[in-house]
Amino acid sequence: MENCDLTYENWWNGKVNLVETYKSYHPSKVNAKLFERSILSFPEKEAEKIQLKQKELFILYVTDLSNRFIEDFNERFTKSPSPLDMIHLEATRIVGVIKGGHIKQGTDYIYFHYANLVIPKDALSNFQNYLNSRLEGRETKPSSVPSPNSPFYDKGHLIPEVYVESLIKVYMHLGKFDTSIQLKKLFSAPFKMIYGREPKNPNSDIFTSGWGYRAFSWCEELIIQKNNSITGDYAHILKVLKHDGVNAILKKVTHNDFIAFINKSRKLNLNTKTSKPSTHALKENSFKYVLRRYLLHLEIVDQENVDEYVRRVIEQKST
Repeated sequence: MENCDLTYENWWNGKVNLVETYKSYHPSKVNAKLFERSILSFPEKEAEKIQLKQKELFILYVTDLSNRFIEDFNERFTKSPSPLDMIHLEATRIVGVIKGGHIKQGTDYIYFHYANLVIPKDALSNFQNYLNSRLEGRETKPSSVPSPNSPFYDKGHLIPEVYVESLIKVYMHLGKFDTSIQLKKLFSAPFKMIYGREPKNPNSDIFTSGWGYRAFSWCEELIIQKNNSITGDYAHILKVLKHDGVNAILKKVTHNDFIAFINKSRKLNLNTKTSKPSTHALKENSFKYVLRRYLLHLEIVDQENVDEYVRRVIEQKST
């Protein structure tokens, strides 16, 4: 297609695509011919209609994603044995993403800790540019939202700007439970751990301290899937937190002791005979996240050495 009328209808139908919009190419469209024009090329009235629809779609997408995040949080919150810890963990994870806590996965995707979501690697600039605008207090417009009918937009991919705005809404929701969680701090103050004194240790026969119990709570929140608890996941948590370099769980605690504690406190019926740790790339990333927070907060290891330290813990080598 070499030419096309620059109208709202042709943009909506996917016949003409905006240079400014986010693109996520479906493999079947890689060799297709893309007809692009800047929004500035459109007649004023047509451009206004497009921009209004982009704003409407953006609000719709953000509302849907943030509601799903909040609904999931509320459900976990009501069932959590340590609700305050969970609120703090949730806030910490969001701040981690906002402050640059993403992990590159392979060559094609960027993985984010929060909600285990990914975006195409070439969309990282969209994420960063929008986030910078929000952090700097500049006006943000949903100019990157494509027409949902564009053949060059893979609807199965997450729009980066929608992800950022949804995280902000969840963070605001957390502030309803804890007044120390404030949006102005997220955007203006350097991030600091919001935990103060050592938390309570409700199971001193299992954990070495309140911080040990909190590390376990973090692991449980990130790794154990609701309604799908398996012994292998808890065995993996025990193995990592009992490591000499972490010392969150007492050395005397055996696998059977730990599973008996889980069954009683979580009202489960896990099989103690299964002791092989469950492994998965996303679960390993969750362990790295927890261990970094735990080790740095307790000043067990310096910032410059923490990644190597964590790697050796996960590989069950001496530190």
